[in-house]
Amino acid sequence: MGIRKQTRLAETLLIERNELLQLDENDFLKHCTLDFYKARGPGGQKKNKTESAVRLTHNDSSVAATASEDRKQSVNKSKAIKRLKLELAFTMRCPAVPWKGQMDMNPSNKHYSLFCACLFDHLEENDWQISTVAEAYKLSTNKLIKIISKSDTLWQEVNKRRTSLNHKPLRRSK
Repeated sequence: MGIRKQTRLAETLLIERNELLQLDENDFLKHCTLDFYKARGPGGQKKNKTESAVRLTHNDSSVAATASEDRKQSVNKSKAIKRLKLELAFTMRCPAVPWKGQMDMNPSNKHYSLFCACLFDHLEENDWQISTVAEAYKLSTNKLIKIISKSDTLWQEVNKRRTSLNHKPLRRSK
């Protein structure tokens, strides 16, 4: 495959992933398979009798996410969508492009999964070295670590990737 063809393929993947992560709930669901099932465990009579739990699977990648903690199916569906977008951000890699949005972002921000995807692209390209990525984002290493530590899910995923490469896990600052 020629360099131009590889570049176009990478650009297409980047656009598709980034556009996918930006879609609203209804448009995002068009790319997924949605399953409802009865949840197990504590939660009272309603939880075990209604299909309020949600399993959402991205059709192209088979990446899945679930939510069952609420009694309302609609709440679980929204939570599953957020979780699936984050999982896709963790798994779909593209060439790193500079993040132009807000850096110090709350995990509830609608652009958070896209921010995580861009961060993971940079970390992957830089062998999961936080200091190198922080420098590219014009941040201190400590500031980037604080941003990562805002979400337990992001924190755990970054440390999982770092330890798989025999890097020391990040430590939260006090």
